[in-house]
Amino acid sequence: AITASHAALIEKYSVAVIKDKDYFKSLADFEHPDSIYWAHEDHDKPEEEVVEQIVKVAEMFGADAITTNNELFIAPMAKACERLGLRGAGVQAAENARDKNKMRDAFNKAGVKSIKNKRVTTLEDFRAALEEIGTPLILKPTYLP
Repeated sequence: AITASHAALIEKYSVAVIKDKDYFKSLADFEHPDSIYWAHEDHDKPEEEVVEQIVKVAEMFGADAITTNNELFIAPMAKACERLGLRGAGVQAAENARDKNKMRDAFNKAGVKSIKNKRVTTLEDFRAALEEIGTPLILKPTYLP
């Protein structure tokens, strides 16, 4: 369960580099907040710089795990885990998680049921997708290239 104090941290910060392996046993009873480095407002920096900062801090603390609650940090965190030899979803899975079309392609390849979807970039694409998929329809913007 996420406590109110942990929810407040989630609201404020983006990446946690965790030194204590027992951190995930009980978020409410974690006794060493100084063992966590919280990064915030780093999403405007180049990804490679963010990865380097995460790696540097993780090495400084001898981190056993890295986690994030912010989707902007999923890929940098995965890359940092890979460099550090820490377990994680992996870079490709992180990229798939950030891009709904890649995610659905991965689902389809694995035989996992998923909703019908189409990537649209023009009004004509949208009309064709509407014709093919029908309604109800959800149109979701993306900021990915």
